[in-house]
Amino acid sequence: MSVGSYKSFLEWAKLSVNTKYDFDSSKKTFGANIKRLLNHESQARNQPTETLLPGRGQLPDVSVYTFPFLENAKYMYSQQMLMANSLWKYDASSEVYGESNTGLWWKQAEENMMLRLDEYDIPNRELHYIAPVTMFIDNTHCDRNGRLQAEPCLVSFGNICLEQRKKSSSYFFLGLLPSKLLSSSEREKLKAGNGLRS
Repeated sequence: MSVGSYKSFLEWAKLSVNTKYDFDSSKKTFGANIKRLLNHESQARNQPTETLLPGRGQLPDVSVYTFPFLENAKYMYSQQMLMANSLWKYDASSEVYGESNTGLWWKQAEENMMLRLDEYDIPNRELHYIAPVTMFIDNTHCDRNGRLQAEPCLVSFGNICLEQRKKSSSYFFLGLLPSKLLSSSEREKLKAGNGLRS
């Protein structure tokens, strides 16, 4: 878990204590959702390692699940159907931005990689490619009354062509980031909507 995420996680935990959130009643739903997700056939290779973080003061102990990023990356890159029409080099011939390898950032990343390979005298430069990591994060509810939310983080790679990247099989579950615990007035404002959505 990154340092920034850890700080947000602790702030979320502190707010839950201050609002006297009932973890015992929500644990069943949250835990059931996590178990259901991890038992899904798509997650067979993606079993997490659990680490227990001790609570401080009134904060309860918290389990943090670490998912095997490199094993998932190797699995994704080994899938022939998924990697059909995959992207490995900068495409300067395209006049329209469509695939991720048509962007100027890809060209700059390739040039930087080649400079680093030269700097460290790495052989077989032609066998090295960039592997852009694409993350998708969205809020979801984890309990019945809508107070406890988390942000599932899904990962894919920019080498997978856009057509394949639109499929759910091109992503793997990296983890859940806790969201801010909302007060009842904040939940009401969200329900009422604002701007063009109201």
